[in-house]
Amino acid sequence: MEPNSQRTKVPAFLSDLGKATLRGIRKCPRCGTFNGTRGLSCKNKTCGTIFRYGARKQPSIEAVKIITGSDLQVYSVRQRDRGPDYRCFVELGVSETAIQTVDGTIITQLSSGRCYVPSCLKAAT
Repeated sequence: MEPNSQRTKVPAFLSDLGKATLRGIRKCPRCGTFNGTRGLSCKNKTCGTIFRYGARKQPSIEAVKIITGSDLQVYSVRQRDRGPDYRCFVELGVSETAIQTVDGTIITQLSSGRCYVPSCLKAAT
């Protein structure tokens, strides 16, 4: 037998690809496992080396105060996980109440609010 016949036959359409490179692959410095360059951690489960930490997650809710000219505070709340144009409203009201006690009068501020976000409505019912 010839030494060339021991090699596996390569299909004709793959014959002109050239030499295989290790581009896009790097070796884990701790265990030696080959990983992709875009990976965040070693794919060897027993190693667990972290190459770089992922980007911080943006908050899923963003609120903007709407100026209405009344005592009520109204906020437009955007929920990122529902979609780019998904907005709801939250209404906060503050009222002062005087409570008579033996020691004197105590003035307190009571805050009340209404939430029009669907997750708030589900929790209230």
